[in-house]
Amino acid sequence: MKTIHCGAALLQEQRADARAGAFMRAMERYDDRTRAIRGCGPGRSETGMHLGTRRLGMLNVFVDKWYVNLPMKREDHAKLPGSLRDAENRIRAGVPRKALNMHLHIIPAVRLLKHIRHGYTAELEATERLLAPLDALNLKLAKKGQRTGSEISSAIRCLDDFRDSQLARKHSAVKRIAAKGRLEETLQLLQNTLGLDGNARAMEVSRACAQFSAFRARLGEWRDRDVAGIAVHNLKRECALRIERDRWVLAQLDRFATSLEKIYEYDLVDHHKRDALIELEALISRNAPKELVLMQLRAASRLFRVPERARMDVAEAGLLAAGRKVDYLIAHYGWLYRYAGNGQKEKALAKLDFISTFVNGNKPPFILRELSRDADAYLAPVLEKLEKAVGAYRLIYHAADVSAAFAAAKAAFAAARDELKKIVAPDKS
Repeated sequence: MKTIHCGAALLQEQRADARAGAFMRAMERYDDRTRAIRGCGPGRSETGMHLGTRRLGMLNVFVDKWYVNLPMKREDHAKLPGSLRDAENRIRAGVPRKALNMHLHIIPAVRLLKHIRHGYTAELEATERLLAPLDALNLKLAKKGQRTGSEISSAIRCLDDFRDSQLARKHSAVKRIAAKGRLEETLQLLQNTLGLDGNARAMEVSRACAQFSAFRARLGEWRDRDVAGIAVHNLKRECALRIERDRWVLAQLDRFATSLEKIYEYDLVDHHKRDALIELEALISRNAPKELVLMQLRAASRLFRVPERARMDVAEAGLLAAGRKVDYLIAHYGWLYRYAGNGQKEKALAKLDFISTFVNGNKPPFILRELSRDADAYLAPVLEKLEKAVGAYRLIYHAADVSAAFAAAKAAFAAARDELKKIVAPDKS
């Protein structure tokens, strides 16, 4: 038994190394292909290192100040054939996908791409941990000699539990269709052996072990090939967008350091919008009567209409995040009214969150909060100074000497700006 465990551990280590190597080679092949395409641009990793990538437009990422249109692709299982073998052939050629447009603030957009990258790495490691006991089980079944009915029944229970706990709820076609299908064929072959004995049982067990190897390949190498190109593409997007995010934040800190009085004035106006949105979220979340929600929406709608003079002032000050969409709030507010009227709770809450981002997206507290969530390590000195600046900004409302409070906050924002400038536009003299 000790020999089997040692053999399984060695086999597991060899397979893990081979799989990691194959994954890296697949990523490198995709990277080589994309380098041959024109449109190179600068990028920055989460550690602050400069990396070559491509221009955002070439990566299908569209940015308007902080507003990001981030097209993604989701697997479209409806386009896969019904039979396992036909579905595998289609998966091998490339899993069909459908477009999904995401509209995000630039700071959460970078964080999302970062989490996707970390998710792929974690998936690689988690799959190896999950397969370790199954590899040992397969090696035990494949050893020479007769397998008893109790050994086979134990293996069936183990594989059955794995299918139900690890594969049944997976979205990936490679896992949910190809790997799960091969595992079910393995289980069926093992089930068949219980009615056999002697050489007939040994032959059927061998077939089951071969089918297990096919299952393992789909859960490992097939999934890696499917993910490798996506992982490289998203890494390029993440690094290119991080450059744009840091430039945008630097521009905001400069505005805070030079025009804080005007920003504070608009922040006070938006305070009423925030209160209205919080109240609406509470009503929708607790399933308040539709008539009450719609009444509150109508009452608050005037807050989200921008008067002509105010619109011009905002645009001149550079405070409108949506550039060409000067009536962005009331347009999205209309969709919120429609979702609430149709009883579409989840869509209404998502639209509320979207409108809230528009209201808060260029305010100092929002920028600090979002940058601090799973922060990039190289931003630590900036965040330290920005936290002090936002603290000083919050003191203005209760300050006895407002001019002195503004001066202190502006100086603190200038210190944060100068710290970030060392990263975004370092002095090369």
